[in-house]
Amino acid sequence: MKSPMKSSLQFGTWLLFASLMGLPGMASAACSEYPTVKAEILRGPLVLQGRAIKEKVLQEDADDPYGVTATEFTIQVEAWFKGRSKRNRLIIRDENTSSRFAMDLHKSYLLFMQPDPQYPGQYYVDSCGNSNLMAESRTVLKIINNMKAAKTKKAGNLSSKTSGSP
Repeated sequence: MKSPMKSSLQFGTWLLFASLMGLPGMASAACSEYPTVKAEILRGPLVLQGRAIKEKVLQEDADDPYGVTATEFTIQVEAWFKGRSKRNRLIIRDENTSSRFAMDLHKSYLLFMQPDPQYPGQYYVDSCGNSNLMAESRTVLKIINNMKAAKTKKAGNLSSKTSGSP
């Protein structure tokens, strides 16, 4: 019969090991930095409002113990804030890692998108960035709108100076 002390020690050792190794579904992104809205707008080509309308689970690595390498989300573009594409549907590749930007189908998101260098024609979303559900993005949208207004005002000042107006 095991002593209660020994069982408790074994459980504690297992718990420490499990927390160091990470438990599936309990991981979160380890972000070394969180970009400002302005920085993220400047570095990325596309900022948009989009709805996740389709998801495709990818099983590309037979060695993956859970069998899921990534998820591809098809995004229906609802509004453009920066950049444009001829397509109104874009593909986001979401790697099955602790830094993934998980999405729910049929919900609308504010997305700061980067081209995926490994998968031409697809994009990714930085989970350490400012992308979020539209319902939770009021503050970020205000910053975006203020930046657009400032850019328009500056462009207006430049055009009035070049047109000969005072």
